[in-house]
Amino acid sequence: MKTLHYLAFVIVALFVFAACGDAERSEDPNLGSDALAAGEDFEPEPGTPYDPCEGLSCGDQCFICAPDDLDCAEPRAVHSCTEEGRCVLEAQVCKEDPAPPYDPCEGLSCGENCSQCPPDDDDCYEPAVVNYCQADGSCSPHQPLCESDDIEPYDPCGDLRCGDYCSHCPPWDPSCVEPAVVNYCQADGSCSPQRPVCEDPAPPYDPCEGLSCGDNCSQCPPDDDDCYEPAVVNYCQADGSCSPLQPVCEGEPEPYDPCEGLTCGDYCSHCPPWDPSCVEPAVINYCQADGSCHPLQPICLSDDAGTEPYDPCEGLVCGEQCTLCPPNDPDCFETTELKFCTDDGQCVGAAFPTCSM
Repeated sequence: MKTLHYLAFVIVALFVFAACGDAERSEDPNLGSDALAAGEDFEPEPGTPYDPCEGLSCGDQCFICAPDDLDCAEPRAVHSCTEEGRCVLEAQVCKEDPAPPYDPCEGLSCGENCSQCPPDDDDCYEPAVVNYCQADGSCSPHQPLCESDDIEPYDPCGDLRCGDYCSHCPPWDPSCVEPAVVNYCQADGSCSPQRPVCEDPAPPYDPCEGLSCGDNCSQCPPDDDDCYEPAVVNYCQADGSCSPLQPVCEGEPEPYDPCEGLTCGDYCSHCPPWDPSCVEPAVINYCQADGSCHPLQPICLSDDAGTEPYDPCEGLVCGEQCTLCPPNDPDCFETTELKFCTDDGQCVGAAFPTCSM
């Protein structure tokens, strides 16, 4: 009988203990409730200090249970933080943080070469000039003025005038690569490939400035490497122009005499020795007895006074061969063509003459 009473007491005690455990679990919201087990969104109670997404970014995994809450049952489903800082079940699509803008001089010092185009931008075209990091961190083709330079900064147009050619590379910097374009000094003292607009343009080039009429002149300015001089001799004219025409100047010397100072039978030239533009005819010219210069074999008086001049056909009849050179004149050169005496006593090199009977 006592044994039955004892068993009944044990059974009643077990039921009471189980009921108390259910009541405590239902009153504690942090324990493994059905909602947490199902993976629903966690909504913390007002005043709860724990923030599952504190210090996390959008898309990071978050935990419903605080690390120091050993009585909290973490749900099996993975939760992640939203952009608003909520810890939810759904996977998040977060906006990516924009990349910082490209800084051409990031990590470079003032005076170093820089590039306007980001290294990963294939659509960007780098300008064909050398760019330098400036003292303010910008990247531009202007020669930089850096506070820490031990020497004075290089000024491409320091001693040049507006419109002069300039170079971006200092002469002492062998590592500098000059751009493959022509640069000019601008009105503001900068060096760039744009054609400059100078306030005080240099006077136009005068080929005959400081020269006299008849002097040689050049069509190209001495500092213009792009100008090509014509392959003829140019002369300053009486009006100050420069042209290949033989000038006619005031106070011109006496007209050129091809046989002046020569004797009859001497070779003569139609072109004055001071005229390189004159083209000499391709025949031999002789000074004639009358002082003229032409290719006919001259008939000159003998050096012995009173003697008759040489007659090539003297003693010959029409049709006989004759020579223009006297037989006693070693300085005379006979032409190679055959010559014959005509009816009128002339020695010519034409076809065989027609002689009268």
